[in-house]
Amino acid sequence: MDAQRAVSWMRANAATLQIDPAKIAQIGFSAGANLTARTANNFKKRSYEPIDEIDAMSSRPDATLLVYPGGLLKGGFRARPTPDLAFCEDTFVVKDTPPVFIMQTEDDFCQVENSLAYYLACKKCGVPAAMLLGPKGGHGYGSRRTGRDNDTWPDVAATWLKRTLGF
Repeated sequence: MDAQRAVSWMRANAATLQIDPAKIAQIGFSAGANLTARTANNFKKRSYEPIDEIDAMSSRPDATLLVYPGGLLKGGFRARPTPDLAFCEDTFVVKDTPPVFIMQTEDDFCQVENSLAYYLACKKCGVPAAMLLGPKGGHGYGSRRTGRDNDTWPDVAATWLKRTLGF
């Protein structure tokens, strides 16, 4: 509910914030990436009763960045995904899903299959998707430099975002 409201609130207040209401990106890390994916795919129906005119604005982000997402697939955050890589019921990809940049490392306890399945689902639906996959980096590094394979992701993501939203 809060994520949907936040995107709509930014659109409704774009003039005051001095932002382009057609260039709103959402980023999430770990469980926040799970929330970002759910926001990106559940924008056609509010998860709450509309409160005011803000809720008339779209809650669909124009681009999303998922950094080491977990829990997108059935089986939870740390469990091995189901063999068929089935998404949780409210995490699905459709042709209107916004473009996505995904960052993941293979040694993360949030199983890499979450990112791979989401990336492949986007490709299957024609949704622009980019994925940066490294062998080592673990979990929880955020945007700080750790000396591991994931150090370049913020720069790569910034370039992708500029190209995707036309900054």
